[in-house]
Amino acid sequence: MMRRKSAFTLIEIMIVLGLLVLTLLPFYLLSVYSYRQFVKVHQETAMKTEVVNIKSMIESDLARGGKFSINSKNHCIKINVPGRERTYLFKDEAIYLNSGNKEAKLTEYPVCDCLWIFDDNIISMNIEYRYKNINTGSITYFKVIKDIDL
Repeated sequence: MMRRKSAFTLIEIMIVLGLLVLTLLPFYLLSVYSYRQFVKVHQETAMKTEVVNIKSMIESDLARGGKFSINSKNHCIKINVPGRERTYLFKDEAIYLNSGNKEAKLTEYPVCDCLWIFDDNIISMNIEYRYKNINTGSITYFKVIKDIDL
């Protein structure tokens, strides 16, 4: 008597693979969505942190008795701290701090526009960032506004 060898047929293997795909696909899609949301939140948080750091630096300069002036196009704020002048300047898609002969870049992400506006004893700092949206692949703009009370 001959023994019959047991094996999976092609149809059984295809059914198992189909069920496996249907089971794992939602987990894959969820992980991709979660990753994209993480990147978006990370970028926005990094941009907000940059603005808060710049705001803190300006507040510190003003607290040391600095007198400020904003240029006519609102893209630059100069603060005369006793003994030196510090300039926060928007140029080349970034914000720079110019202190004497040194110039330091303060922003990592590309800045589209930066305005300093003085009104009612408040300096408003409006910074608009540009970054690539990982969800759609298009360019996204993100605006951060911080007020400095005098």
